[in-house]
Amino acid sequence: MLKNISLYALFGVAAKSFALLLTPIIAHRLSVKDFGNYILLISIIMLVQSVFIFGFEHSLNYFFNKFRSENNKRILVSTQTIFIFVSFLLFSLISSPFLSNRVENISLIYIWGGLSLLFVYWSTLLKVNMDVKAFVKSQMLQSLALLGLVYLFVVIYSLSLKGVIYANIVALLITILFTFLFIKQFVGLSFSVKLLKKVLAYGLPLMPSGALLWASMQLDRYFILYFLDEFTLGIYSFALAVVMIPLFLKNAVKSAIDPFIMKSFHTNSESCKVIISNYFTLSLLVFCFIFLVLSLFSQDVVLIMGGEKYIDSTSYIPWLLVTTTLTVCNQYFVYGINFSNKNGYILSGLVQMLLINAIFMFMLIDVLHVYGVLVSNFIANLYYTIYLVKKSQKLYRVEHHIKINCSVIISTIIVFLLNFYVFPENYTVKCLTVLIFITCSLRPLIYVMRKIA
Repeated sequence: MLKNISLYALFGVAAKSFALLLTPIIAHRLSVKDFGNYILLISIIMLVQSVFIFGFEHSLNYFFNKFRSENNKRILVSTQTIFIFVSFLLFSLISSPFLSNRVENISLIYIWGGLSLLFVYWSTLLKVNMDVKAFVKSQMLQSLALLGLVYLFVVIYSLSLKGVIYANIVALLITILFTFLFIKQFVGLSFSVKLLKKVLAYGLPLMPSGALLWASMQLDRYFILYFLDEFTLGIYSFALAVVMIPLFLKNAVKSAIDPFIMKSFHTNSESCKVIISNYFTLSLLVFCFIFLVLSLFSQDVVLIMGGEKYIDSTSYIPWLLVTTTLTVCNQYFVYGINFSNKNGYILSGLVQMLLINAIFMFMLIDVLHVYGVLVSNFIANLYYTIYLVKKSQKLYRVEHHIKINCSVIISTIIVFLLNFYVFPENYTVKCLTVLIFITCSLRPLIYVMRKIA
């Protein structure tokens, strides 16, 4: 299991690493304002994915592993694929009259969103079906195709923001056709209303949860756009682009772990608790290290990726990384709720998180400007994490490595504060303290890795 999870995560990160090369290309070719608009477009695509995929991804994981018959699996996949396609088509037709005069390139954005839905769902199917090689190939193809097409449309043909949209559409088309070769045995015109009802009963509470999670995570961009200005949004968006580095890793690891966790739960629910606990500690170690490296050397990262015009984004990066680390923790506290089929708790928690975020953001943005947004995000995500811990532990109690986890968090805070407030400009001290952190983390890392193996 560890081998397959590692392969999924490793090649998922490798594929996204190619996508990281897009940031310097796009950032240097687009103005600060256009870069902010580009991040808003990504935000819209994420909304589409959150609403349609959030519930279906979990239900696919659950029912695909539950079914033993290949025919039942084929009906499941076909039913979900048809439902997603028809639902998104209706959504596009209904919303188009309201958005066509307000949003540029709305037709292209709809095409981009629809193709991204299909690609994400079929990629999930590859993982659930344990087709490691096909998943790796599709992820690498999508990233390499996108990288080449962005260079073609943005650098060579100088199509600016529209070129980025064209590149994403063509890259998705290529990858979808490639992925179909590996999952065609599950795709057809079979449709079961009875099965759809079961799938929706399991996943429907997660769909509005996906939209609420999107709103909580994306609210900052729209508050900055409305209360401040487009230039500030562009600067803030670049800081978000830097933070995409650990987010790519987080999403790759989560996508790799989820199918195996679900399968482990159906096989032996008690051993599954040990797996969750060990992977939580491992993720905490990795993301605390990433937090330190990107925070301590954020100015250098900004200059390399975007140049001096984005230098003001440096001070936002540590705050965004803290919030990102909290979201990494959250994913391990959702399993107990999923296993107990109490997904309504997630919806309730996300509503509370969104309200807290919006209220604090509204109160603080005029006083602290961008920092008011950052502080609000942190408070809301911290509340949501505590909420998930309480609910999940009641339903499916997991014994975590409390001492190890606390020691990792405390040592991370000490290293960060030392470098930011005592030795802010000393590169030697920065490198030395990071090395000390790595050395101190080796023992708990080896301990957890042995448990997982």
